[in-house]
Amino acid sequence: ISSEHDAAQKLPGHLTIEEVIGGRMPVTAPEEKRQEVLAALHASGFQMYSDNGKPVGNAETYLAQGLKMGELSGGQKHLVYILAVLASRPRVLVCDEILCGLDIDRQASVLRMLQQLQHHFGTAILYMSVDVSAVEIMAQQTIFMHDGRFIEKSEGCEMLESPQTREARLYIQQSKEITSHSRGRNLLNAFTSGISVFS
Repeated sequence: ISSEHDAAQKLPGHLTIEEVIGGRMPVTAPEEKRQEVLAALHASGFQMYSDNGKPVGNAETYLAQGLKMGELSGGQKHLVYILAVLASRPRVLVCDEILCGLDIDRQASVLRMLQQLQHHFGTAILYMSVDVSAVEIMAQQTIFMHDGRFIEKSEGCEMLESPQTREARLYIQQSKEITSHSRGRNLLNAFTSGISVFS
């Protein structure tokens, strides 16, 4: 899954979100499939909004009304695309800047879903990101790349605590400074607290 290509934007506008998410599921019974689609929408925090920014409807009404891909924003299409890929229960998943285009609350939800996929189905995930917070949440092993080369490697998040190379040290320090200026409205807090940064 990558935000660098436009697979989500190329999904046909006439398809419903239920068809897109349910289309790759290994389950075939219609009611079971619908329940899994609903669970995915709830877990991700998928939400439609009115023109003045107020939340409109819920997962149940979106499926009952046949909400179509053509009615979604770019970020919503990307989220539905992510849900469709996760619904296929892949054995190996390559995530390249998967969170781009999503707000912080949706980013935290997607990371929780990735961890559940690992836990329940044993999915191996190669997670690539410039976002140190996302790496801290996801990493079981961390590799730092600079100028196209791997220059440092560690178990878990050890590197984020005590980087050994100058390049990694500088990058991680700058990332932590940016996070410190967020006044708590950042991915790590949203993920660990489960509380919306918009509250």
